[in-house]
Amino acid sequence: MAHTSRSVGSESKKGFALVIALGLMGFVLLLLLSMTALVQVETRSSKMSAEVRVARENALLGLNVAIGEVQKYLGPDARVSARMEFFRADDPSTPEMDAPNNRWLTAVWDSSDLTDEQEPAGLPRFLI
Repeated sequence: MAHTSRSVGSESKKGFALVIALGLMGFVLLLLLSMTALVQVETRSSKMSAEVRVARENALLGLNVAIGEVQKYLGPDARVSARMEFFRADDPSTPEMDAPNNRWLTAVWDSSDLTDEQEPAGLPRFLI
């Protein structure tokens, strides 16, 4: 009988090793899946930050182009610009304009010979 109890004890130890091995394999699988998910999230995050960086660079380029266009039309620093909301429609000294209701319309005057007390003379040149 002692021989029978030994075989039962050794079989239960073999079964325990199988349970431990399956548990470790499950843990490794869970670790592998979590690492895969982490890599996917980090990849998406880096792609999104690269897209944000490109969008900011494009916005900065557009701003620089717009500033260049304004400087091209305004000319040297001896010019003054003002939007149409600077003018009041009820002011009789305001010259007649083609589109006084367009508040985004910008007027430009040459101010190279003006002092602080003088107002721009003549009709301005308009930019949109």
